[in-house]
Amino acid sequence: RELLSRHPARSADVVVTDASSGPVVPAHLTTVEYQHEVRRVLRAGGVHLVNLIDAPPGRAARRQAATLLDAFAEVVLIAPRAVVAGRRTGNVVLAGADRTLSLARLRARTRGEHEVLGPDEVGLLADDAESLDLDHLAVGIGDQPMPTHQLHRHRAGVDDVDGVGEHV
Repeated sequence: RELLSRHPARSADVVVTDASSGPVVPAHLTTVEYQHEVRRVLRAGGVHLVNLIDAPPGRAARRQAATLLDAFAEVVLIAPRAVVAGRRTGNVVLAGADRTLSLARLRARTRGEHEVLGPDEVGLLADDAESLDLDHLAVGIGDQPMPTHQLHRHRAGVDDVDGVGEHV
């Protein structure tokens, strides 16, 4: 995020977010605020690509899709069918843009090896998920932001309205 802040406005055609701490994308790169910083750097027609690892039942992809949908007009998803179906762990790539992304071209490039979900399908996937913003983050060790659902050692139940299972 610090690297992104050093780039001038409207200076990139593509921003790729492919960072992880183990199997988890660092929390501060999953927020709506981060998406707005990406939008600041993107030129008109630019695309934000996010690579993440998701495990059944697919919570991370749903939340990240919801977050991207809060920032971009169109979001598509590319992942192996078994990952999309929530049957196994694997990589998920989300693309957010303020323009139409060619599903036909994306499907041709994957040669049928991956599922390509269009904007309507991504909207359904993210429908029950809550997008992340800085208010959803707790302070972790060393003041590194960490999603509350990752704080497994210190559990105090909270009203789990969205079914995601946050803990504080």
